[in-house]
Formats: sequence, structure tokens, C-alpha cells
Amino acid sequence: MKFYVYIADAKVDGLIAALAPEDRERLAHQLDLDPASLRADETPRGAPDELRFARATAVARQLEAEGRSGPLQSGTPYVAEQLTLHWGRLRHVRGPELLLHETETPVAFAHPGEDSELIMVGSASHLLAQPPKATVDHASAPPAVGRDWFVPASTLPDPDPIDRRCLEYVFDETLPPAPTDGPAGWPNEVRECEPWMDRLARVRRELRALPAQRLEIIAKRVSIYERGVWRPDAQTIERVAPIVLATPVLVAMMV
Repeated sequence: MKFYVYIADAKVDGLIAALAPEDRERLAHQLDLDPASLRADETPRGAPDELRFARATAVARQLEAEGRSGPLQSGTPYVAEQLTLHWGRLRHVRGPELLLHETETPVAFAHPGEDSELIMVGSASHLLAQPPKATVDHASAPPAVGRDWFVPASTLPDPDPIDRRCLEYVFDETLPPAPTDGPAGWPNEVRECEPWMDRLARVRRELRALPAQRLEIIAKRVSIYERGVWRPDAQTIERVAPIVLATPVLVAMMV
């Protein structure tokens, strides 16, 4: 049984609005849904959860049928996979002082995989369940930036306002630079981008403080970042798992 914990209705609505009427009827028949649940372009305000679940299920099926969704390493526009994710909202403290309460922070998900990392950030208004809680102490010293270097590898086309907000949630006003040609340019890029890299390193560290749970996701890829570790003995940068930044469309747990 699937229990949804997050549905981005605006993203679901956008994907359904792009479907022809006959495709909506076909999906409803395949999934044994009331065809009326897919006829509207937008989810009505105050719609019952059952309607939101039906529309999310239809979107998941359509993305799969079109070949637009797949595992994290597949490179498809949407990630569709069951992953172990750290997720929730953080309470930021410095010693005994509360800096930012969890109710003021977005909901975030992170998968620190060995082959590809995933960071998803979304609006807490789309939560259908209370996430686990965690606290980050900002008094702890961050690791040196030079140990992990980051370079934007690509920004995927057509970011919508929700996608741009995701970048703002992660990086505040320190937005990443434009993609470069790759590892050959890393030393020069590092000198220019230390504030941005420090912010990304801090976000990765904070999200790993969140409790971990096995979740099923569909998320839109927004940006991909190459990550490297400086090896001073060899005076080289060793490429390690890239980081995918995404916006969640739906998140569910299997119960």
C-alpha cells in the first residue's frame, strides 16, 4: 500500500494539462479511475486527498509510458525510483540559541548515493504528513571548502518558477555560476566560487542530519553538479559522485 507524504499539485496539474483529452480517458481506464478526476487542468481548491492521489498516480504512469522518468542514474528528465532518503525540516541552532525554526524552512530530501547524490527541496505547503524532525548546530565548524570542489555540469531546460525557488532555497542569494567545460577548469572555478561551494557543502552536511527512510519519488531534475575531491599528494582532483538537484513532484512511503 502506498501512502503519499508530498504532492506538488502545481507540477501534477502542469503535466496533466499537457495531455490530450483522449490520453486522460485512456489513463483513467488503465488505472480504474473516475475519468472526471483527470478532466480538469487544475486540482480544485480544497480537493479531497483521493482526487490528488488519483491525479498523482496518473502522472506517474504517463511519465513512465513516455520514457521521461527513470532511476537516478538514467538521465531522464524525471527521477522515478525507491530510494533511502534523509528527509524533513531542520531547526537551526547555534549553541542554545534557536536561529531558524523548522516551520520556517522548506521540506528537503537527500540521497547520498555512491554513484549519484540527490538533493530535493520543496514547499512545506505540499506535505500530507508530518516529517521527522532534526536539529543542526551552526556552531560546529564547517569543513574546509578545498576538500570538496563543485562545478555546475548542466542546468536542464525550461526551469519553471518552482524550480527556480528550489535553487533559492538551497543557495539563498549565492546562486551557482553557469556550467563550465568540466574538470579541466576546476582550479580556476574554485577561486571564483568559494561562497557558493561552501553553501552547497553546508547544505549537504545539514541534510544528512535528517532521519532516513525508504521512499518512492518522482522528481524533476533541475541541475547537475560535478563533485571532486582534491588529492594534495597527487595534486589532482578526483571526480566522485555527481549531485542532482531536483524538485519533488510526489513522494510516498510503502506501508
